[in-house]
Amino acid sequence: MSAAKTGPSPSDYLRQEEIPVVAQDLFDVYRRKVYFFPSTGKVLMKVLHHLKNNTIIEREKSSMPRLSQADTSGEVELF
Repeated sequence: MSAAKTGPSPSDYLRQEEIPVVAQDLFDVYRRKVYFFPSTGKVLMKVLHHLKNNTIIEREKSSMPRLSQADTSGEVELF
């Protein structure tokens, strides 16, 4: 079974915005955690070989107090 293409790929977006791709890591079975630093354009990626299901839940719960106090004004562009 193949997946249906639903729209532009991230690669299409990067090309349109003239953002160079200097590395890629595709088609593996492991999840990835991506950190993006907009002020510098730096990206870090970590392959998650082992992750307990409750790890993500606990991290999300611990972020809630901080996020509920964060300034949510401004614009967001989704692609």
